[in-house]
Amino acid sequence: MQKKIDITKNLYFYIVAFLGIMIIFCAVNLNPNNDMWWMISTGRYIVENREIPTINPFTIHDGYEIIVQQWLTAVFNYEVYSHFGNIGFLATAILMSIFSLFLCYQYISLFTNDINIKIFLISVAAFVFSAFAATRPTIFTIPLILFELINLEKWNGDKKKIRYLLPLIFLSVLEINIHAALWPLLLILTLPYIAPGCALSFKYFVTELVNRKRLIIADIFMFLCGFLNPNGVNAMLYLVKSYKKTALMNSILELQKPAILGIWGILLIVQIVFLVLYLREYGTNSDFSKVFLAAGTIFMSCTAVRNVWMAAIGCLPLFASMLPKMIRFRKEHIYELWKTIIINAVLLGCIAIILPEVVGQIKNKEIPAKNAAKYLASIADPNTERVYTSFDNGGIFEWYSFKVYTDARPELFTKEINKKESIDDEIYNVEYGFINYRDFIDKYNFTYIVVNEDAPFMHYLENDEKWTCVYESGGICIYTKFS
Repeated sequence: MQKKIDITKNLYFYIVAFLGIMIIFCAVNLNPNNDMWWMISTGRYIVENREIPTINPFTIHDGYEIIVQQWLTAVFNYEVYSHFGNIGFLATAILMSIFSLFLCYQYISLFTNDINIKIFLISVAAFVFSAFAATRPTIFTIPLILFELINLEKWNGDKKKIRYLLPLIFLSVLEINIHAALWPLLLILTLPYIAPGCALSFKYFVTELVNRKRLIIADIFMFLCGFLNPNGVNAMLYLVKSYKKTALMNSILELQKPAILGIWGILLIVQIVFLVLYLREYGTNSDFSKVFLAAGTIFMSCTAVRNVWMAAIGCLPLFASMLPKMIRFRKEHIYELWKTIIINAVLLGCIAIILPEVVGQIKNKEIPAKNAAKYLASIADPNTERVYTSFDNGGIFEWYSFKVYTDARPELFTKEINKKESIDDEIYNVEYGFINYRDFIDKYNFTYIVVNEDAPFMHYLENDEKWTCVYESGGICIYTKFS
């Protein structure tokens, strides 16, 4: 028996090793991403000027208001990049992902003691989290959400212990400054622990509210702590202000709904099936805090690809409860040597394939737009030039102190945020060729135009005798007017 246990432990070691390598691989591919450049540009502005900008200093558009809803993340990322460069981004992404998996393990442990179930669910969580292993605000929000759910679940088991609710107030202060756009999520996730008793026992509505009065009071304090940020109520309402369905928004992959036949769509279908099976299994005896949490996070995940991690977390209690009932295996079969050898061989093979790729990417990773921005900074004065860049590349040129037409923050170019005008439709039309480029150039009086070689704008510039290409590399071209 001892030998079999050791084999299993060995198996778990390789599983954990594989998950670690997978996260590293994904982190290398995702860091730095396009959003990182405008974020560290913002962080640099805050550090150097010792103030958070209220008028957008990064674009050619005069007088646009700006809400820096993730100012603390911006400052943190700027300091990391200033001291450690790209390796700092990579290390942050890996460490935060591992920390999230650790909290995920703690969360799952509240619902099951079966190590096999824990390892399986951690593997699923690692797969989902790896898609978000970039040093964007989300990577800090995920562990905050997990920590909140751990405390809510502990409080749900003993509603007299207020010590589980006190950290929620501190989390509210952190999130409103780290990632204000998702700050409302902290309040929303408390509802599954308030609603069940009130909704299902309407006759005893007041009694149920009294039983949950401590959580309701904590919610009030969490809401009030939302004001503890430099942007006040504007940060608290940022999600509402930035939620605008336009052609530009719909063209951004992470803002689109998960495809039904895509990996995220299939995962959501599985989660819905588990929710139905859980209700069928337990009926009126269901733990409705689990049901409401799963249903709510599934709904939010269905709205956009960037939200799929929410359901991956919210459905963990359901999976932990249902899997032991659905998978009734004989434990001795798990310990069979031949199975262990096969699984270990597969895992080691995956590691052997992935690890060289990771090392190669770390050594050879190039960012064509960064090289183009560096070149332009060597021949032009950022203080005097007016630069057009594509939606994705604007942030990199901001890092090199150029004022650009747009960057990858579409909400900043809506009237709801900038208080002046909405040009998000114009940005979309330029990107996809639905505009008169001559009129567009004259409108903004660009001195340099940076385009991808496959962009419709590129085809126009190639045939315009007034513009000449001064740089071409890595699929990026820089055009300027003939002298």
